[in-house]
Amino acid sequence: MMSKRQLQQWMSGLTPQTLPAVLALTFALVFASLLTPPVHAQTYTVLYTFTGGADGGYPYAGVIFDEAGNLYGTTEGRGDVRACGLFHGCGVVYKLDPSGKETVLHTFKGGSDGRQPQWGNLFRDKTGNLFDTTVYGGLSVSDVGGGVVYKVSKTGKETILHKFAGGSEDGLEPQTGLIQDAAGTFYGTTAAGGTSVYCGTVFKMTKSGKVTVLHSFAGTDGCQPIGGLVMDAAGNMYGLTSSGGSTGLGTVFKITKTGQAHHPAYLRRSTGRRLASGHFGPGQSGKYLRHHTWWWQPQLHDGPARLRRRL
Repeated sequence: MMSKRQLQQWMSGLTPQTLPAVLALTFALVFASLLTPPVHAQTYTVLYTFTGGADGGYPYAGVIFDEAGNLYGTTEGRGDVRACGLFHGCGVVYKLDPSGKETVLHTFKGGSDGRQPQWGNLFRDKTGNLFDTTVYGGLSVSDVGGGVVYKVSKTGKETILHKFAGGSEDGLEPQTGLIQDAAGTFYGTTAAGGTSVYCGTVFKMTKSGKVTVLHSFAGTDGCQPIGGLVMDAAGNMYGLTSSGGSTGLGTVFKITKTGQAHHPAYLRRSTGRRLASGHFGPGQSGKYLRHHTWWWQPQLHDGPARLRRRL
C-alpha cells in the first residue's frame, strides 16, 4: 500500500494528457473485478474413520480410484484382532464407496496368508483385480514369513501369487507396491534378501507369480529400497534406496527391464529439498537424472522416504 506522500507524488504527476488513460484503466480494473466469480473456501471432509476393529486400522498406504469413484486401499493392522500379535491384527484390503461406506474385501490372517501390507498403493488391472505386497506372511503359522505378492478379486477372493523366501534368487520383506508394463509383467522391490541378505532386490514377476531377481543390492550401490518404482516410456525403471551408497545415506538408481543397473545418484537425505537436474547414466556416479527434476520427500511418521518426479 502506498504511503500518503507517495500518493501525493503520484497525483502530482498526473497531467490532462494522462488523466483519461488512468481513469480508463481504473474503470476497466473495477469492471473486471465485478465480473470475476468469488473464490469459494476449500472444503475438507472426513469420508471414513477407522475403528480398529474388523474394518482395519493404521492405513499406511494411499488409495486408488476406479471408474465409479470408489476408493481402494489397505491397512497395516487390525481386522482380525486375534491374529499377528495381541490386538494388532494383520490388516485388511478395503473399498470405500463415494458415500463413505467401507467394505472389507479381504482380512489377512498371517501364517500362509500375508500380513501387514505397508507403504505401497494397490495396483488395479482392467478387470478390477487388485495386486499388492505384504511385508510378512507366507510361511507356516509359527513363522513370520518373508512376505507375499497377492491378488484380490472384485468379490474379495484372495490368491497368493508368490511367497518370498530369501536367498540369492529371491527377496524378503517387500514394503512397497507393484508397477506393471504393457505386457502385463509386474515389477517391485524387496527391502531385504538377495545375495547380500540384508540389502534387498529389484524383481520382476509374471502374471502367474514367477519371480526373477533383476538386481541384488550390495550396499555400495544402495541398500533397502522402500520407496517404490516408477517407469518411463522406454521401460527403464527408477527408484531409491533408504541407505547405502558411498555416504551410507541412500541412492537414486535406474535399472532396465533386463536388470542392467546404472550407477546411482547419492542423496543428501537431511535436506528434504529438491535435488538438481542433470545427466545420469553408466559411469556417471554421483550425477543426477537427465532432463527431469526430481526431489526427495523425507520420512513422515516412520514412513518411507519417496522419490518424486516433477513433469
